[in-house]
Amino acid sequence: MSYKLRVFTLGIAIMAILLYAMYWEGIHATTAKEIAVNDDLESITYGEYINIDQNTPIVDDLLGNFIVHDNKNGTVDVQVKVKNSSGSLYKLYKNIPVVWNYMEYPNGHKIIIGVDLIDRNQSFYGSITMINDTTGKISISIIDDGQYTFYGFIKNPLYIKRSNDGHVKKIAMTPAKEDEYEFIKGKPVKLLTINVSDEIVYAVPDYDTSRHNKTVIMTNAEMSPAISNGIIQPNGPIMPKVCGIIEDEYQPNEREYHNIQSQVANWLRAGGMDIAIYRDRPSRSQVLSDIDYYTRIYPNDDSKTRILGAFDLEGHGCVSPGYTEPDRDFGYIDYSIGVMYIILHPEDVSATWQNHGDYYNTPDSATVYAHMCYGIWDMKDANGNPVSSDNPEMARAWVDYGAYSYTSYSIDITLFLDNFEDSFWHSLIEGQTVNSAIDAGILNQNSKDPSNRLNRGDIVVWGNGNSKLLL
Repeated sequence: MSYKLRVFTLGIAIMAILLYAMYWEGIHATTAKEIAVNDDLESITYGEYINIDQNTPIVDDLLGNFIVHDNKNGTVDVQVKVKNSSGSLYKLYKNIPVVWNYMEYPNGHKIIIGVDLIDRNQSFYGSITMINDTTGKISISIIDDGQYTFYGFIKNPLYIKRSNDGHVKKIAMTPAKEDEYEFIKGKPVKLLTINVSDEIVYAVPDYDTSRHNKTVIMTNAEMSPAISNGIIQPNGPIMPKVCGIIEDEYQPNEREYHNIQSQVANWLRAGGMDIAIYRDRPSRSQVLSDIDYYTRIYPNDDSKTRILGAFDLEGHGCVSPGYTEPDRDFGYIDYSIGVMYIILHPEDVSATWQNHGDYYNTPDSATVYAHMCYGIWDMKDANGNPVSSDNPEMARAWVDYGAYSYTSYSIDITLFLDNFEDSFWHSLIEGQTVNSAIDAGILNQNSKDPSNRLNRGDIVVWGNGNSKLLL
């Protein structure tokens, strides 16, 4: 064989190997006739890695990229390659279902709230909101050797074939302008208009492209010398960790009036809880991942077991005109454009409680508190019409599966409740029951801020009001 022929043959072989590798990396060429949905390498704009299984919990920045590939069958494959200062995650997640969450007019037209890419069996949580008619903002949270959470952008996510519909809100009437919607009365929002496969849909705009979660972990420094963050030294057995999570969706301008939630994690830690975590404006995927990650019981490995002792939801009860349910979805408000964004539905919570073989998820022993309007028992719809409600969905999504209690409000509440929450949490940490902690909180609120009084009937406990916080 001649030298030139050998070189040519070697070149062909190398090219074949590279093409084969590209195939297994999940990078696929897009033909000219296809819409360029997502076969592009996307760099993450912000990322965090968390590992609480070490003696000293880790919070580290993430760098890297990802690819989302449309399988054209209602699922996507997601290739992830990210790294932090101590390790990396390089993995292909296959056949992740694509689900639309939307509101629907009587004429069948849809307002897309977001797109979910969720597979609990793979511990993969993704959520997408629309920035404009061709670009979405994506947040992905993955559970592996810890929690990997990162943000980026994705092209034409509504063109990805969906597997089914998720949470659908029925709207009572079609407005005069379908491309405008009032999430907040008197502040109509101009919706994005998108033609998806010859169907006109509308989408809630998300212009806050820099918004991302920021996490602070408090570890228990008050434990005996034999114990470090719930890990007993070789003289004793390894113990499960009891964790407290604060999911704070309030915006910076709102925290001028309500900011005590950022201190609750410190109080829980000082009170004896092994790990307390404060999430500053987490994404939908981050909250879903937290409910999964911090409720895992490993019957054969206590070192991996995490018991959710406290779960604090700080945000808004989100509802839309003409839509009624026993209690509201949890989310946040972007006042600059007047939009409510949904972070958590009741069915998101109840779907978590599954057995996965080597571990199972349970909210057993959790004390749940939700600072949100009509977090329980909404007695009227958004149009002001009275409704009968004896089935609080968000509360039952926790308590029916083992949580000690779920505490929230039966009214539209004010932001000015720092005095209530101060005494409420301190009383729980001191060993008082939930009912006693509520009474202490109301007394402190009404004595220090009588203009924002609370009545005992404004606060409802679903579950065992005589239960105590697990520390």
